[in-house]
Amino acid sequence: MIDYPYFAPIILTDTIFEDYGGQTGTYTPNQRSIAYWLSEIQMTEHLGAFLKPTIVTGTYDVYGYPGENLRLDTFYVQQVFGIQYFHSGWNCQINATPGCSFILDGRLGYVMVSNLGMCGGGCGGYDLSYPAVIQVPYLSGLSSGTAYLPNMLLALTLAATQNLNEMFYPMALEGGAGDPGISEWSSMQHREVRMQTGLGMNAFGNSPIANKIAQLVRSIAPRPAIKLGG
Repeated sequence: MIDYPYFAPIILTDTIFEDYGGQTGTYTPNQRSIAYWLSEIQMTEHLGAFLKPTIVTGTYDVYGYPGENLRLDTFYVQQVFGIQYFHSGWNCQINATPGCSFILDGRLGYVMVSNLGMCGGGCGGYDLSYPAVIQVPYLSGLSSGTAYLPNMLLALTLAATQNLNEMFYPMALEGGAGDPGISEWSSMQHREVRMQTGLGMNAFGNSPIANKIAQLVRSIAPRPAIKLGG
């Protein structure tokens, strides 16, 4: 789970919500804001990425063996500002310099943490092959062009609508309160099986709408490799 640093919506507004089919109805501005904010938290968790560029600092245990790489806590890494090494008896800072990049695959969040001598900085003379703790300040998040794509805005609108229903009209949810995924039911001599393949679980739940939201942003969600070689 990503530590979420925002306490108000950063993408959804009433105008966007209504443009994509959301109903503001009798909800107060605060109630709508809560639903928008919750939908953006869910989307951040689902994608493993902030919805706008955000500076964060991660702390990791590394060993520095040749070819070792590290995947940061979020995807869509745009910039790494430097790496701070902490080891028994010493610490040093390696800063990003022109012509030197720590990033191996920004979309998947992979950075290089070994063989950093090429980047210069304050670690000359230290053997970085020993186990160490590092801190990595970096910029990560979707570009505005991606965050405001129609599929993203529709997905956020659907999620916000589900959150409003959960708070105020849970029986409007297909599965009732909590919106559980229901693929088969019977009532008054009527029986219906809607899906043979089952419903997947994601940050939005496992209902048909939750699956639709995930489908809408499938092209944006990174798919990490099991291992990225050096």
